[in-house]
Amino acid sequence: MHRSSITILLIAAVIIGLVGIAYFTGAIPFANRPADVQTNTNADAGLQTVPDTTQSSLTTLKAALDQLSQRLQATPSSSNFTLHYIRGTDLDFQGRAAHWVFGVRYGNQSVLMYFDAPGWRSVSWEGAVPEKEIVADSFVSPSKVINRNAGILYASDPQKEGLIKRMDLMNGKYTITMERQGRQQTFVFDAASGELIP
Repeated sequence: MHRSSITILLIAAVIIGLVGIAYFTGAIPFANRPADVQTNTNADAGLQTVPDTTQSSLTTLKAALDQLSQRLQATPSSSNFTLHYIRGTDLDFQGRAAHWVFGVRYGNQSVLMYFDAPGWRSVSWEGAVPEKEIVADSFVSPSKVINRNAGILYASDPQKEGLIKRMDLMNGKYTITMERQGRQQTFVFDAASGELIP
């Protein structure tokens, strides 16, 4: 082989190697890059298993509800929807969540609407739907519940290092699941007042 051919082959090998490294580290945003490894979330209350997405932002319940309303009212078949279930996961102390799930009914359909940073997904709700409708002014915000009950939620965690793993709203009650050092503890609050239900 000529020396120039060997040089060209070495340069090509280096370029291919660098492109490969950039591809797998994400330095180059290839359209067909494999998706990041995802985990599944098994949820109760009839929620189906859906892929989790990487948390990139937190959203308030009000902002998510506004988007839900706009989305459903834009389509005639779902414009007259009723809300029966809300779940937020991985919440911060201000009540903002990485993911929101809404159980809604319209027509003869029951649907779970999943909202997080990438956008919306929906699946048919196969589980039992809570009968009581969630009306906009019938509950206090998650931030008020959390702040009003911080002494209870963080009684053994003054540094507030515990994670609010989940907050469910249905049938007039908030259920908050805290996680500390791998252990979970659940608290139930009146949705209208935010007061602890013993």
